[in-house]
Amino acid sequence: MALSNISRLLSKRSAYNNDVLNEIQKLSKVSYNLSLIENSSSNPSAANTQTTDIEGSTSVIGEILQQIEAEQECLGKLQERFSKRDITIAVIGRARQGKSTILQSLSGLDSNLIPGGSGLHCTASLSRITNSDQDQASATIHFYSRDDFFNTTILPYFHSLNLSPVPKTLAEFEVSPLPVFHQSTNPIIHARYQKLKEYHDNISKYNYLLTGISKQVEQDEIYEYVTQYSENRMATYKYLAVAEIEIACRFPYPNLGKLTLIDMPGVGDVGMINEEKKIRSLSNKVDFFLFVRKPDPLGDGWSAIDLDLYKLFTEANAQTGKPLLHIKDNSFLIFNHVNISPEVNNLENCKDMQAGLAGHGMEFSDVSIIDCSNKKDVTEKVLGNISSSFINKISQLDDKIMQRSKESILSISNHIQQLLISMEEQKLPEDHINLYEFKELFNNLWSVQTNSFENLLKQKYSLCNEPNTLVYNHFERTKDHIKSLLSKLTETDIKLSRNAVGSYNKAYEDFLNEYKSHITNEFLKLDDILFEVLKDIKNEVYEILKKEGRLIYMDNMPDSFDTVLIEEISGVSNLRNPVTSFVNFQLSYLGFLHFKIREYLNILTPDYLEIRLSRQDTDGDILNYIRHSVEACLYQIQKEFSIWSKDINKISFSLLEEFLNQIFRSNHAKDNWEIFYQLNSDKIWPEKYGKVADKQNEIRNLKLHLNNTKELTNSKNLATA
Repeated sequence: MALSNISRLLSKRSAYNNDVLNEIQKLSKVSYNLSLIENSSSNPSAANTQTTDIEGSTSVIGEILQQIEAEQECLGKLQERFSKRDITIAVIGRARQGKSTILQSLSGLDSNLIPGGSGLHCTASLSRITNSDQDQASATIHFYSRDDFFNTTILPYFHSLNLSPVPKTLAEFEVSPLPVFHQSTNPIIHARYQKLKEYHDNISKYNYLLTGISKQVEQDEIYEYVTQYSENRMATYKYLAVAEIEIACRFPYPNLGKLTLIDMPGVGDVGMINEEKKIRSLSNKVDFFLFVRKPDPLGDGWSAIDLDLYKLFTEANAQTGKPLLHIKDNSFLIFNHVNISPEVNNLENCKDMQAGLAGHGMEFSDVSIIDCSNKKDVTEKVLGNISSSFINKISQLDDKIMQRSKESILSISNHIQQLLISMEEQKLPEDHINLYEFKELFNNLWSVQTNSFENLLKQKYSLCNEPNTLVYNHFERTKDHIKSLLSKLTETDIKLSRNAVGSYNKAYEDFLNEYKSHITNEFLKLDDILFEVLKDIKNEVYEILKKEGRLIYMDNMPDSFDTVLIEEISGVSNLRNPVTSFVNFQLSYLGFLHFKIREYLNILTPDYLEIRLSRQDTDGDILNYIRHSVEACLYQIQKEFSIWSKDINKISFSLLEEFLNQIFRSNHAKDNWEIFYQLNSDKIWPEKYGKVADKQNEIRNLKLHLNNTKELTNSKNLATA
């Protein structure tokens, strides 16, 4: 029964945990957008007489941001609670009240692992005892590091007792004598000094364990780390170095499921300090607190220490900010019934103290009188509650906590919606520029820019019947290079080649192929020349756009001017396509010229030779044939180059003319550019429109942030988990 109840509860918590994580993320987005609104509203450049009310909203936003921060803190605690994979019960009580006895009954562990008092409060270390499937108990000991031990354990005593001088390190604490303590009539102060003295005087007996590491130990080794006294009642001190112990064992009751018991020694011990901090650290990790109180058979009542302990848990459980729970919601009080003999029986005292709870302002979710040493009694009244009442109450508490969280988030959402409505009702400044001034600027720019482009076009037209200097010069260099190679060829070279290949015909053909390869290799370099030709005409266009068109700002961007140009005009589709075509236009030698000169290369191709060898031809004759063939090939190509180099200039002119036709002379071209210049006026005329653009951007951003926040906080998106 308990197993299924616990499994259902953990499954429910898993769903709650997802809801909480979603709410944390949503609140983070809302907080981010509100911060953006706050910054936009308070920015002086966005302010004028129409935005004073918006600026006044920043104080309200600040309040809401504080509410969101507090709510996120609470949600973080809920996430910690709901992400646990077990049900946890902490057993609380002063020394010698029966905590160890009830823990032994619940877990099945003996006094070697959970030492009982026997006149001395022996359990010393915070222990987590988890129900597991293993038959043999095992433990993991977590030791303090030296720094953690000094900061969390030693220093608080010095601060609480106002001792001076305060040591700076654990090593200094170890070698220095304790500051003189003036005797106090306050027993709590005295007890705390004695506890500090115990830490100091015995540090050599445990400081070697302050490693910050964890150690796995077997069942028979656990005792020495959890007890203050050995079996012969001699004091031990290893426990002082222990931050926490995790014990895994099989509980003696079937179907308990994922249940963990926490033994919290020292709570209520007047010699201990920082109890509230320790309790607070566990508050989100504990589902139920099990308080144990053993009334004295000779007479007892609620003492100041009892009331202080209850108050301590109440305040620690409430935490900071909005309390998630009250101690009465998740606590169970057990009166430890002692019935040794008719004379030693505290049953009536248990009943009297139970009756006096209300009079002392103490509330618990349940109260029972149990003989903690009676395993049957513990089984029926404690584990029975775990399988039914405890689980149901925890589930109800989870529902209550989630409902409270949803209500809190909904309240924040409503507050934000009211703020947004009030801000939307306020009139934002208009985000426009003076169109008359802008049109005058643009028309002047348009006139100067188009005039420069017309002049450039006329210049390129005048060169249409002239050979392109770069292209023609490359041919001349190629011709000179080939002739230089040809002049170095000798009759001896021909004879050596003939002897190597065994035939004059083969040697003749090889030389022709070699010179053909030289020619084509040189012409392949024309790709670089063509690239430079197009680069020149494009750069001339870009310079006019930068100077007369005032697009120089594009040079300040990481990418090249042409890449930035395409990106910047992408918002005006009628400009994007022609500009992109102009930027991407390329020429290649293989695609444009090679096919035209290919037939002249046949002069050097063996299958198409005009001069064939006879048996009477000498080495000198063959040398002349080779020179004649190469020169004939170059002559024919030169005639083609004379025409082609002029074509290159015509191509440059045509490219420029088409570019101007498309983006400056076409229908609505000026309108398209005017749109572009208006959209980018702050970058083109920063001295005039830079501040206006900043103001426009801030106003647009403010509107965007308002809309985003409104969407995030509407009823469909926030607090709907």
